[in-house]
Amino acid sequence: MAEKRHIILVWELGGGLGHLARLQTLALPLLDLGHKVTVVSRNIENARKVFTDPDLDIRQAPLWHNQWPKNHQAISNAEILLLIGYADPNKLRNVLSQWLTLFSDLDPDLIIADYAPTALCAAKISAVPAISMGNGFEIPHKDVPVPSLQPWVKIPRTKLVSCEQRVLTNINSIFADQACRPIDAFYQLFRGDDNLLCTLKELDHFGGKHDITYRGVDEQGITGDLPDWPNSTGAKIFVYLPASHFQLVVLTQAVRKLKLPSIFYIRNLPARAKELMEGEHLTVTDTPVNLPKIAAQADLVISHGGHGTSATALLAGSRLLTLPTNLEQRLLSYRLAQQGLITTSLNNRTFKAEIAINVALGNPLVSENAGRFAEAYRARTTKDASAELMGVVSEYL
Repeated sequence: MAEKRHIILVWELGGGLGHLARLQTLALPLLDLGHKVTVVSRNIENARKVFTDPDLDIRQAPLWHNQWPKNHQAISNAEILLLIGYADPNKLRNVLSQWLTLFSDLDPDLIIADYAPTALCAAKISAVPAISMGNGFEIPHKDVPVPSLQPWVKIPRTKLVSCEQRVLTNINSIFADQACRPIDAFYQLFRGDDNLLCTLKELDHFGGKHDITYRGVDEQGITGDLPDWPNSTGAKIFVYLPASHFQLVVLTQAVRKLKLPSIFYIRNLPARAKELMEGEHLTVTDTPVNLPKIAAQADLVISHGGHGTSATALLAGSRLLTLPTNLEQRLLSYRLAQQGLITTSLNNRTFKAEIAINVALGNPLVSENAGRFAEAYRARTTKDASAELMGVVSEYL
């Protein structure tokens, strides 16, 4: 057997379980090969839910404590970093110092970082090999400046450049103190010695013209129950949203009115709310379902438009209606709608649930495009993608 190595799996920025799900696809094979694996997670409780193997050491990642401006949508990846703390050289130096101390204590042979630019900077200073992992949002294009996060709005190029330059000035000042080579362009903050782009060109938030190889979708999807569909006729609708989603009530009302067989998987749903929502044509569950299988059965999937859920629905050949709640979901929905692959509602004030469902079900062009997408990637499974990722990682062990 190959020499035992210590690999650290890192998640620094963002929310949800998608980052941990990606890292999990590497954790289990690495453990099976006899390597030591440590998970450093932004959200340690979520990490404990995803990584249940007792051989895994789970640590808390250094956190940024800046409060996000209310109702503000960042114009670029660089502005995101400025708003979380990169605008303040002292805060940046402090968080980076915490990463350096963590890596010094753990003494890794390899760092695999999912949406973790500060961790990648610490790896660079520490001279530890690092692999960046993520989708198109987390590993942006090799452009100067990186494209805007709001392509539906005209953002002056000078504004994008200015944000990137502020980030570079502050991080390169620290690199200079550490006798470390400076970063020449902003996009390099998200790059490692190798880069695992876990998406497909159609699902790239910045458009399908990336300089890195698309490795495919490696997220295995939620594994769980496969509920029975209500005993009624018509198009089957599967809704996957958090309980806090602002359109959940109007969606429930619309489905009841349309009398279509529907399954709602609603995370963190109170028991009383479940009782009020359920009906003759509507089954509600807060227990994880088998997302790939139920998407393949559904005529329409309705979700907030996260990368993993969107990929799963499209790869299953299902129609998809997205109701994004954050900028990343909005950007992906915009790109997918541009290609005629989905129906989306980007203007919350004009959203009419019943009309949106009928449009999503009744648009033959979108249905044909989604079918062609699924057919094009039918032979490429998540297991294939995971095996390809492990092939790259193995070169560093």
